[in-house]
Amino acid sequence: MKNFLLGTTAASLLALSGAVSAQQQQPITVQDFEGWYAGAKTGLSRTSIDDADSTDSWTVGLELGHNWAFMHGWIVGANVFYDYNASEDHTPDFIDDAINGDDFRVGTHAYGLSGKLGFVAGPAMYYGKLGAARLEARDDADTSGEGLHAGLGVEFLLGPQWSLTGEWLYTEADIGPLDQSLDNHNFTVGVNFHF
Repeated sequence: MKNFLLGTTAASLLALSGAVSAQQQQPITVQDFEGWYAGAKTGLSRTSIDDADSTDSWTVGLELGHNWAFMHGWIVGANVFYDYNASEDHTPDFIDDAINGDDFRVGTHAYGLSGKLGFVAGPAMYYGKLGAARLEARDDADTSGEGLHAGLGVEFLLGPQWSLTGEWLYTEADIGPLDQSLDNHNFTVGVNFHF
């Protein structure tokens, strides 16, 4: 399933970049990415926790942000975000093979604030994000912690108000009394509405 989702995501982004280039009637400038936007995304999340197996699951997220345009194609932005990562079985294989007990299921909620630095080239903006997040484990690991939120992405402007995105985002935190490391790698495609 992971290979299928990653392949579909990559193929979608390549097709979209070609479609966007073909649709552009007027040159895109850095000011076209400036202002407020709200976005939604979905894709694949790989969740890892100490002493348990890493597992792939479905993710969906929302964000609200603002971009400021500067000279020579540069963008600076900030956004608040929320990501829901579905619960999956993280039972280590050696335990699963030894006993026939309950699965160790973990999902996460992640939310926080991040900054953005981007560069506009034609209809695309290439950007990086860096910020802070609260990562809450769900189900069999009911604990939370604060940590790092970072990632890379590309956004294709379709018109004055709509754009498509592709992102890799990393969120990590130390959780619980033993400071276990919990992290998410999210690979998503999404849509933004600019207003």
